[in-house]
Amino acid sequence: MGYNIVSKEVSSQFERVSKDVSSVQLVLDDTRKKASEESERESRSHNVIMYRVPESDIKEERIKEDKIFCLELFNTILGVDVQESELIIFRLGKRDVDNRPLMIKFREKSLKNRVMENLYKLRNSEQRFKNISITHDLTICERAELKTLLEDAKKTK
Repeated sequence: MGYNIVSKEVSSQFERVSKDVSSVQLVLDDTRKKASEESERESRSHNVIMYRVPESDIKEERIKEDKIFCLELFNTILGVDVQESELIIFRLGKRDVDNRPLMIKFREKSLKNRVMENLYKLRNSEQRFKNISITHDLTICERAELKTLLEDAKKTK
């Protein structure tokens, strides 16, 4: 009889500990996700994505033309002094898509911020720059959140 009481108490304690471990595990998983999201957000903080930039069909010319286009846009149109050495530029996606977006990584976050602050100048630029749009490089979670906010805003119109 004493054995049953002890056995029940041990089982009860084991269940309580098991529940506590499960809740700690959930908190740990949530913290890892948040840390990962923050790390990704920080790694993207120097980047912008540029859409509707004409793309050359010749592979050897593509990279050179993209750099020339970006430098002219930043230096001449937006009035932000950017050197070629301060940028890493590459196309996103597969080649079979027309006008793939450009990912631009700036060496310094302040340079990216100055570009973003001067985007209003695109409205009065020459025709080949008017259709260009430049956005922050967002994480998957940020994009989903933005999409939800935009859908909510459209519903309340």
